[in-house]
Amino acid sequence: MLTGKYKPRTTKEMLGNQKQISDTKNWIKKNKKGGALIITGPPGTGKTLSIQLIAEELGYDLIKLDASDFRKSENIKNLLLSSKQKSLMSKGKIIFIDELDSMDSSGLKAVSALVKESPVPIVMIADDVYSRRLVNIRQKCDIIKFYKIRSDSLAKFLREIAAVENIDISEASLKKIATSANGDVRAALNDLGSNTFGDVSYRDVENKIFETIKIILKTKNPENVKIALKNSDRNLNEIIWWLEENIKNEYEKKEEIAKAYDALSLIDIIQARIIKRQSWSLQSYIPDMITTVALSKEDGYKKFVNYNPPAFFLRYGKRKSKRLDSLLGKMSKELHVSKRTAMSYLYLTSLLMKKKTIEIDEENRRVLAGLAN
Repeated sequence: MLTGKYKPRTTKEMLGNQKQISDTKNWIKKNKKGGALIITGPPGTGKTLSIQLIAEELGYDLIKLDASDFRKSENIKNLLLSSKQKSLMSKGKIIFIDELDSMDSSGLKAVSALVKESPVPIVMIADDVYSRRLVNIRQKCDIIKFYKIRSDSLAKFLREIAAVENIDISEASLKKIATSANGDVRAALNDLGSNTFGDVSYRDVENKIFETIKIILKTKNPENVKIALKNSDRNLNEIIWWLEENIKNEYEKKEEIAKAYDALSLIDIIQARIIKRQSWSLQSYIPDMITTVALSKEDGYKKFVNYNPPAFFLRYGKRKSKRLDSLLGKMSKELHVSKRTAMSYLYLTSLLMKKKTIEIDEENRRVLAGLAN
């Protein structure tokens, strides 16, 4: 793939954000004995890669952490002990936490404690650094913002690669890829390499649900699916409902439809185990199963499809939507989360309601019963 072949080997080869990369490197040099930095910005702008390359250039060990590392307090204690030990081979250490804003509340609490105690610099990546969930961590951190790569710079970069790779592409198509990538270098390289010159107008900062479903059901590129999920304005549960409704409208072969619905059935099993066992780490497998839905087809269909909302949306109509919005508002206030996050708790709430574990008024009971059915 072009993304691997043309991956920068040094920070000087990075496209754009050179000042931000220089500021990050200088910050790490000044904070050898501790401190925390959050790097924020749109996807595909080089945030993660720049940290990896900076660590290599400075001769630092990079300790990569994710949400699962913060589920046990012993892991944090062991990390603090190991970070205090001097390395014989490197000049220092960097604790690196990617996708900070995707962590649950317990994970964020553990990160906040780590920021206070760490004897080495901590660098974190967050798409939405000003989320209310990150307020306690943000107050303890410096912030560096990466910006979208300019479309003219991206077009020049793609033009040079097309010449080297002998890719036959018109100037108009090349500019269209550069513009549609919305500053995402990975996305632009994927489109150039997969020859999707005529179907690249789908990347907005926040894809609406119709665009999200269109990308998943039409693309054969796993990277495009990941980008669509990350940029979508809906949570995973709602995206799954839309896929369930529209797979049969997009795919034509029985084998493709069977594989796609089999992937969705595995998601149901994963979600049931998450709720039954409280194994929230299993959530990380759901995007992979959605990618499996996209890869279930032999080839992408070029036909136009009028995607339908989930059937129960239509059953309950606008009146139901207002009630659901009201319910999400109440959940958002009580749980101290956004309405989008509250949406992902609906299924669990409906189960608790059935078991009479929680008290709920009659109007909201009807809304939840409709979703459960």
